[in-house]
Amino acid sequence: MTGLAPGEIDAVVHATGADIRSVEDDMRVIRALAAAGLSDVVPMSVSLNGCASGNVALMAADGLLNRGAENVLVLHAEFVGDGPRLQPPAVAVTGDGVACAILSKTTRNKPSFTLIDGFARTSAELCDIELTDDNLGEYIAATLSGLRMTAATLYERYDLKPEDFKYLMPPRFSGTLVKMVALATGFSDQQIFQANGSDVGHIMTADGLIALKTAIHHSQIAPGDLLLVFGVGTFSWSVACLRVD
Repeated sequence: MTGLAPGEIDAVVHATGADIRSVEDDMRVIRALAAAGLSDVVPMSVSLNGCASGNVALMAADGLLNRGAENVLVLHAEFVGDGPRLQPPAVAVTGDGVACAILSKTTRNKPSFTLIDGFARTSAELCDIELTDDNLGEYIAATLSGLRMTAATLYERYDLKPEDFKYLMPPRFSGTLVKMVALATGFSDQQIFQANGSDVGHIMTADGLIALKTAIHHSQIAPGDLLLVFGVGTFSWSVACLRVD
C-alpha cells in the first residue's frame, strides 16, 4: 500500500490497550511481524497507558523519526481473548482488531496526516479509585478534568480553539461519555466524529486509526483540516493533534 519494502521499515511501535499482556498475545504479534518480513525489526511496546497508548505510539514513532529513523510502523493488535467483552461498568463493548500506520519522513501520494503534537498523562488520582458502579461518577469527573487540562495545554501552545478543528475523534465508546468528552474539551456535538458506533465496538488502542481510515474512506475530511484524537486508558488519557495533508 505504501510502496515500501519490509527492509525499509526501521522500527515498529506496538501499542496495546489490554490491561494484562499475555505470552500468547505477544507471540501472535511477533509471528505476524515475521510473516510480513519484519523479523529483524525489534518492536517497541507501549502498554502502560492502556487504551490511551494509541496516541502515545504516535508520539513514540515521531520521536524515532526525529532521532534518525526514516519509516516507523505503528501497530495496534488487540485480542480480547475469552474474557468479558463488556467493560464494567458498561462503557463500551470491546472487540478484536488490528490497525496500523506508517510514520515517514518522506511525503507520498497517499492519504496522510501530519502529527502536530501529542500529549499524554497518567493519573495517580485515578489509580486510587476502584472503578465500580458506585463511584463511576467520581472516576469520570477526574478523567474529564484531566482531558480538559490536556486539551487546554494544546490550545495554548498553538493558539488554537476548539472551533479550529474539523472533528473530535473520541474512542469508540457508547452512551453519553463521548458527549461528555466533547463538552469537557469545548467541542460541539456537531464536531464529534460519528463513525464510532457499535458496529465493531471499542478496539482499544486501534480506535484512533480506525476513525482516521473511516474518515478518509467516506471523504469526510479534506487537506488542511485539523483533527483532535482522544484516547482514554484505565489510569490515563492522551490526545494527538493531526493535520490532514
